[in-house]
Amino acid sequence: MNKSLLSVVIISSLIVVLNVSCGHQGKIDRLEYQLDSLKKAKDESDKSLSIITETMLDIEQTVSSIKEKRSIITVTRGESNKRKIKEDLDALDKRLQEDKQRLSHLQSLLNKSNKKNEELAAMVESLQEQIAQQSAEIAQLNEQLSLQNATIAKQSKQISTLESDLSTSQAQAAEASQLARETKSQLDATTEEMNKIYYAVGTRSELKQKGIMQGLSKVNISQSNRSAFATADKTNFTRIDLGGIFKKVLTGQPENSYEIEEGENGDVLVITNQAAFWQRSSYLVVRIK
Repeated sequence: MNKSLLSVVIISSLIVVLNVSCGHQGKIDRLEYQLDSLKKAKDESDKSLSIITETMLDIEQTVSSIKEKRSIITVTRGESNKRKIKEDLDALDKRLQEDKQRLSHLQSLLNKSNKKNEELAAMVESLQEQIAQQSAEIAQLNEQLSLQNATIAKQSKQISTLESDLSTSQAQAAEASQLARETKSQLDATTEEMNKIYYAVGTRSELKQKGIMQGLSKVNISQSNRSAFATADKTNFTRIDLGGIFKKVLTGQPENSYEIEEGENGDVLVITNQAAFWQRSSYLVVRIK
């Protein structure tokens, strides 16, 4: 650029000198033609330089944006964020292609020029190489983004499968827990029924009146007259206050499985051997005086 300007100044000076000292119009015309050519060449160089400068700034911004996207891709996780990065990369790639076309046009103009500017041509070639590098960088980032999306999709599927398995396990656990509660409830009911005993204490007339005793010593034990008996749990039923004088156990419990003691309000029947006492029957009828 400085050489062109210097040439313009020198030729202008020559025109002035020749015009004063000589009257050779033909020489002046040739010099003016050369001056116009140099001005035209300078205008073209300035225009080319402006295109190159603008393209360089655009590429610098693109490089900075690509570096920023690379750092974001390594830490981003959200699907919406990755979609936004993909859109940004596509926009950067489009801008690089526009720069590439601009430089290609400039290269064509330089090639057609009668006097090729080697410095501008070298700058154009350098910028074209940068554009190619950045296009490759964008392609690499897009591939990296795709790999991350594939990994996220795989992880999401695995999480979905785990959640489904967990939901199934929880349902099975809830079902098992419900079954365990029902089984325990049934077992408790069965155990309670197995440990339930029925007993009645009274004089002959009282027992007959309740329908428990018939005749002299026959005991009526059936489902129909269960309401005449009191109930208890044999595991903690160890003694009975008879409220009178003990006469006889009418239900056949072994005599060696219990004892009769005196109490404040009459005799007390004390069970000394639980297993033997309830072995024959879960009913107990005691007659008192």
